[in-house]
Amino acid sequence: MVAQLARVTEQIRQLPGQEHFLVAPDFAEIAGTVAPGEALVIPLTSPDGSVLLMIDGNTPVDPAQVDLPSITSTEIARVFNGGAQEEPAPDSFAAALGAGGAALDDAHERMSALLGPNLLRPLAEELGRREVKKVHLIAPRLLALLPLHSFSWDEQGGQRCLLDEVVVSYTPSALALGVCKSRAAARTAVKRLVVIGDPLPQQERLPNAGAEVRVVAATLPASEVELVTKHEATKEQILDKLPGASHVHFACHGRGASSAKALDACLILAGDEELKARELLDLDDFDPWLVIASACFTAQIPHYEESDEVLSLATVFIGAGAAGVIASLWPAHDFGTAVLMTRFYELYARDVDADPAALLRNAQLWLRAQSASELSEYVMSRADLRRHPARWDLKEPEPARGSGSSSPAAKSQLLDRPSIWAPFIFSGA
Repeated sequence: MVAQLARVTEQIRQLPGQEHFLVAPDFAEIAGTVAPGEALVIPLTSPDGSVLLMIDGNTPVDPAQVDLPSITSTEIARVFNGGAQEEPAPDSFAAALGAGGAALDDAHERMSALLGPNLLRPLAEELGRREVKKVHLIAPRLLALLPLHSFSWDEQGGQRCLLDEVVVSYTPSALALGVCKSRAAARTAVKRLVVIGDPLPQQERLPNAGAEVRVVAATLPASEVELVTKHEATKEQILDKLPGASHVHFACHGRGASSAKALDACLILAGDEELKARELLDLDDFDPWLVIASACFTAQIPHYEESDEVLSLATVFIGAGAAGVIASLWPAHDFGTAVLMTRFYELYARDVDADPAALLRNAQLWLRAQSASELSEYVMSRADLRRHPARWDLKEPEPARGSGSSSPAAKSQLLDRPSIWAPFIFSGA
């Protein structure tokens, strides 16, 4: 069996572009993926304590280690599961990931109390000492389920999170980061933008997905724009239009999958037809600079004991050829997401060469900081968004971009809610 595996591996390496198949990169190759002003960080946890392993692009030949003896994998798992020994408790972070909304905000606050001061603040302080402006996180196993960018700690009477300090990008591995950087370096212009959203018919329509895709198509300056909505947004049409796109935006329902069926994670299109991860991997001529999967669970990996940081729809997009992906860790609030994406694309249109991770950070921090009156003024000044101004009241259940789920919230709870402003992460270069 070992000899057969060796032969097959060698045969694969003879294929064009597969020369490094199953070849582990050496330290020099890993360090070469980190530019000055950046750091690659792996937080590792164990029952005996935790450690941050860091490669600083300012001094790449000198890897750093930050010991964190006060935080253990046992304690993280306990809080994640709500203290339960076997199945996660109903009010746990694990359960809240599937529900979103106020339940997630409560669970986020409890997890912040543990990880904010004990893991993220030491990381932020180390990055500050090293004058790092962007961090690439490899979050293994259970940590890959968590929004490490948004967990906060107390500082001078206020709350800070990692996103306040640096640009945050996630990557499944150093090798994937290097590949994504190579892809990104080869592209700059927005050549062909494919925007997909508000597919019909669906069991539960997203009221603001149509407004979002109209904003995207009208805002980002591209040489060619294809807007595919409503009854035209079939799987057949989408699979036909994705090849050759430089930028892709989805605004629809999404669904994750278990580790045993990871390639069944999907985006849900017209007629509730599923565009599965495995079908993306079969695409030819698919090498977009940026994919935005503005739907639920598109960055989420399998839960709990199954957790594997390489199994998400976002990483499948990278595997299929994308240089970068923006995707969500939990149910994306429909109207809040439309506002966030509007802000993101307005920033992007001003500088199409900007780092998408930095643009996402700016849009998220902007949304988090807005007062109710500022948000109302912003919405009412944009024609597509103001078609649904009552959505800001949020007294009725507000659809989330998962399959058949909803996330109720009150207007007084909207501002500074991580369930609304923090679900999206950038993966890639």
